[in-house]
Amino acid sequence: MRTVSVIGHGEIGGALVRGIADLNAWQLGRVLTRHAVPDLEEQTQDGNRFLVHPVDLIIDAAGPDALRALGPRALAIAPVWSVGAVAMAAPEFQARIAAVSEKSGHPLRLFACGMANMPLTARRLRITMRSAEIEASWTGPLSQAVARWPDMLNSAVAVALNGPGLEATVLSMQAGGTNGVHEIEIEAEEDGITWQRTIRFDASSQTSHPVARMLLTELARANRRWRGV
Repeated sequence: MRTVSVIGHGEIGGALVRGIADLNAWQLGRVLTRHAVPDLEEQTQDGNRFLVHPVDLIIDAAGPDALRALGPRALAIAPVWSVGAVAMAAPEFQARIAAVSEKSGHPLRLFACGMANMPLTARRLRITMRSAEIEASWTGPLSQAVARWPDMLNSAVAVALNGPGLEATVLSMQAGGTNGVHEIEIEAEEDGITWQRTIRFDASSQTSHPVARMLLTELARANRRWRGV
């Protein structure tokens, strides 16, 4: 039985914590919360207390601010999974994380909901996002977009950092669409091959947060003795 601790108990973190109880090979360590959560024995609001608890994995389910604040210290203790890839858009923070990872031997894994398995050798990447929450359309390098939409681009940054980088990734933010619906189109080019993917998120038909489901799926996969593609 391995132990996983979780940073955050919001929409993603709360669903993740509840789901861990159903995983046979994982047990919950500590949950770092901003405020007291009823009936959650493992919670703490003290970052130091959270980090001293022995774990095999730490999941940042709170986003880029949490990764900036706790990522280096957490990575010194255990491997870290994070949904806050926007924090890694800053070269200085990238360098800091790389140094800690090299010293500790623990990797940082950035999660991109619905965008996994894009080619790591892609020379160019184009991401188009459509949402009613986007007030004005915009197109340009992803590196310039993270300051304008820091809460919407974690998955895009994760894909770009695992591929050609932020400067070689073109982002198109398109206003419009239905409230509660987000559409993402991804196109990657490598060696004469074009990869395309379209993802559509509809909040009205979701029974749980898609990022929490993805994290739980990956926790279950981590204990398989074999896997296919």
